[in-house]
Amino acid sequence: MNFFREWGIKHHVTPPLFPGANGQIERAIQTVKNSLTKAAEEGKDLYVVLLDYRIQPAKDMPSPAELLKGRKLRTYLPSHPGQLKPTFDVERAREALRKRRIIQNKYAYKHTTVLPVLHQNAKVWFKHKMKEPWKQGTIIQVGPTSLIQNKRRGWRCCKEKQI
Repeated sequence: MNFFREWGIKHHVTPPLFPGANGQIERAIQTVKNSLTKAAEEGKDLYVVLLDYRIQPAKDMPSPAELLKGRKLRTYLPSHPGQLKPTFDVERAREALRKRRIIQNKYAYKHTTVLPVLHQNAKVWFKHKMKEPWKQGTIIQVGPTSLIQNKRRGWRCCKEKQI
């Protein structure tokens, strides 16, 4: 945790077996996996696919590679050396990125609700997997993102959807 504090990173813990708690990252992973799968099927170089992904600019912003390096990256397409020099205002790009994150978070958390506080020894109905029937259990431990219930074996589940 010292690493996060020193670098100013806000670490958000997500519960196990519940990828929906981190939807924005899951969507980005899905995009990269689909691109890599398609490239492997077509026999393309995976590094070229990743380069193409990194140099794609957003709607009104420079590409992630431009934001990181401060200039356009060289690709297999011929380009003039003058195009590889920095051409955008970094502070303006950071401000646009901050505004974009605010809008994304607004939509990402649009359908979230505040859940009731659950305590130790509370009787609950739960599902371990979404397609299983509901089972009755007792909470034996409450954590920041999940709880452990007592039903023959200990089950760890997300506070959302499964209770």
